[in-house]
Amino acid sequence: MVRPSQNLNKKLIELGKEKIISYGIANLSIRQICLDGKINLGMFYYYFKSKENFIKAILRSLNNDLAAIWIVQSEKLSSSVEKLKKVLLINVKMIREKHGMIETLIKDTNIFDKFYVEIGKEMYSSWIKFYSNLINECKNDGYLDKNIDTDILIAIITGAVHSYAKKYNFCDYDDEKTYYADIEKMIDFIMEKFK
Repeated sequence: MVRPSQNLNKKLIELGKEKIISYGIANLSIRQICLDGKINLGMFYYYFKSKENFIKAILRSLNNDLAAIWIVQSEKLSSSVEKLKKVLLINVKMIREKHGMIETLIKDTNIFDKFYVEIGKEMYSSWIKFYSNLINECKNDGYLDKNIDTDILIAIITGAVHSYAKKYNFCDYDDEKTYYADIEKMIDFIMEKFK
């Protein structure tokens, strides 16, 4: 028996990402994705076996996309503190520009369901690992206090930046440049507090 092309599973995931971002998890239709992609429904089940496995694959892919953006945008910067600030700013931009998508995904997620708990832990641990590396680099380079626990710094720095960005997300700024300049000032302020 000839095995199907590996590209079909990638095509299904890409189509699934488009649908899940636009319509959320609850409105994800496997049949519609297969129709849109001109893919036999049997091929979907060949690759993913179930809708839950497919959702996991989509969320992992979205998580990997975010990590790739962080890496590409920060790797060209010379100092660890510039890298950390860049990643924080990227996340603020995502919160501001993609808030509808994030809210749609969160709304559809049952935080008490074992399936979503496991996926959440997986995604969260990859984010924590990424931030831990950045913050430990900043500590080693003297930009952050070595005596403060890395997990505490992650919680304080990311929490403060995301809360500030969320609070002022819908304010009437004259332009985006002013908004992001204020965010950068706030990031500098937080970083200075923990030097």
